[in-house]
Amino acid sequence: MAANIEIANRKKVIITGAGGRVGRVFVKNALIDENIYPVIFTSQTEIFSDIGLDKGLVVDVDLKEPESIKQAVNLAYQRLGRLDVLINNAAFMQSGLKDFIKESVDSSIADVFKVNAMAPIYCIKSFLAVGDNPKLVINILAGRACEGHKSHIDYYASKAALLSATRSFSLGYPQHRFRALMLRKIAVGEQTGDTPDSIWEGIQKDIRGIDKSRYREVYYGNKALVLLKSIRRGLKILTNIRYDKAKRIVYRPLEKLKKRWLGS
Repeated sequence: MAANIEIANRKKVIITGAGGRVGRVFVKNALIDENIYPVIFTSQTEIFSDIGLDKGLVVDVDLKEPESIKQAVNLAYQRLGRLDVLINNAAFMQSGLKDFIKESVDSSIADVFKVNAMAPIYCIKSFLAVGDNPKLVINILAGRACEGHKSHIDYYASKAALLSATRSFSLGYPQHRFRALMLRKIAVGEQTGDTPDSIWEGIQKDIRGIDKSRYREVYYGNKALVLLKSIRRGLKILTNIRYDKAKRIVYRPLEKLKKRWLGS
């Protein structure tokens, strides 16, 4: 009975893509957070076979199938009676592309959009449909979602679609909160960049309700980029001039600074 009461008082947090490198770190951190009860959405349930119901709920799901997603969310809701947070972390990319036209596989392009754009929308739809409590949706996105990429065209296009969907959901469902976490670079080995643990720290703050705003984009990985975006937004508000003139006077110099600082 005491265990059930303890679980009831914790935030029920769905984590998709739990079997991936970042997802496993999210799950690890969620399991040791006394305020969180993780709901682990994965097709690799054997990885989490040692997790008992007192620690978390593991749900088998195929993110390429909308009916599987709906059943998984409904199962979690029936078991727990409440769902609080959805973290759309799953992602799929065709690896090693140099020339998108020559090397990309059509069936894989479809899978990229299914996992990166369609699945999160299905997850959000099913997640918001159960219960009547205010909820938090956190979508993990790529920092280049609005910038594009010369090789991985399908991947960044799918992430841009999810960014637009996140903004649109926030407009249509103001009773809930939405986050777009824009990751510039994940550290691998000795490379510099954000670590899954540092990203989780930001997620924890949102789960604890520190930021009450309805919608927010959080840019990780480069403070210079965040500063540039803030300056550009402020200048756009302050300068009451035509867009083409503003672009020439304000945006182009900022883009030059961005290239100098970021090297891209």
